[in-house]
Amino acid sequence: NLLGEEECLRGRVIRANEVADLIDYIGCGPFRATPTKDSGRAPIGLDGYPELVAASELPLVAIGDVTADDAYAIRTRPA
Repeated sequence: NLLGEEECLRGRVIRANEVADLIDYIGCGPFRATPTKDSGRAPIGLDGYPELVAASELPLVAIGDVTADDAYAIRTRPA
């Protein structure tokens, strides 16, 4: 695992900044609980992304049962 076992998602984002020359984006989630995969992590939800976006030097890709409506809401959410 390139980013290590950091438990805090924000910590993983900060770690990803340190290796930004090796990666193109960060998959960040789950957005909500999904019926197909139990990640063992609590869903981030709409309110969780602004802090991560602010901390990241890389594009974030929301994962985990994201719909087209969710993508728009995440993208336009104020920090």
